[in-house]
Amino acid sequence: MRVSRMFAIPMTLVVAALLLLSACGSSNAGSKSLVVGSKKDADSQLEAAMYILLLHKHGYTVTEKTGLDNTTATPAITSGQIDILPEFTGTGLNNLGLKELSDPQAAYNAVKTGYESKYHITWLDPAYGLNDDYGLCTSQSVAQKYNLHNISDVTAVASQLTLAAPQDAISSPDVVPAMESTYNLHFKKTVQIDVELGFNAVAQGQADVNVCYTTDSNIVTQNFVLLKDDKNAFPVYNPAPIVRDSVLSAHPDIATILNPLATKLTTDAINPLIKSVQIDKQPADVVAKQWLQQQGLL
Repeated sequence: MRVSRMFAIPMTLVVAALLLLSACGSSNAGSKSLVVGSKKDADSQLEAAMYILLLHKHGYTVTEKTGLDNTTATPAITSGQIDILPEFTGTGLNNLGLKELSDPQAAYNAVKTGYESKYHITWLDPAYGLNDDYGLCTSQSVAQKYNLHNISDVTAVASQLTLAAPQDAISSPDVVPAMESTYNLHFKKTVQIDVELGFNAVAQGQADVNVCYTTDSNIVTQNFVLLKDDKNAFPVYNPAPIVRDSVLSAHPDIATILNPLATKLTTDAINPLIKSVQIDKQPADVVAKQWLQQQGLL
């Protein structure tokens, strides 16, 4: 699982954090005013910006509460401080104290049922095409040399390749060991290196493939290939809007407004947008608006 999402949320709420959130006020479920939260990472900011723009289009007044993390985001929505939040299935499973899953549908079903039962929160349609977790990357030259498109393509040539991976990915049974077991991979060598430095290691010929984050901006800036996890070795982190039941009951059109994003959002689509926010320092709402217009949603 991604390090930034490893921690399950204790439901003894973080009092100081909630006091800060409540100072900005909460929304009224019966009004056309909503509060949308977002976490610190660029993909969460972008998705929240998309929600806000689409809701504005349909007459909603929206307040955004940004910069949340897992110690504040879940308590904020469960306590009513925010109404809508981009969340990931893997994070949701962690919050429920459940094991991460590599089957996207099973993961979604589990969080949808669990959140409804425990928090009275609805998960809207998930973007199955967008997975924000660990993956396997390589350079264009290596991909072309060995004809690599999927991780299963690596199996036949793994004995000739050096893998670069961070320590937590090597030690976690859900990352490198899971990938090696699922695909029957036997690399010539595994080099332990920081996840960001793995790209440079491959670019400089010190490694051939690297364990990466699937939404790392280096994939775009260094023109790397993200190999498809065609056997679902890694846990899935698919995003979806989550909405408090009371808010959705008062405004059922929220589902029809936000659900069209599910089929548009993919890992390939979000990565250039993340690069624009993280590297080019463009505001998330500007990037989100341009993309929504390109998709015919705005």
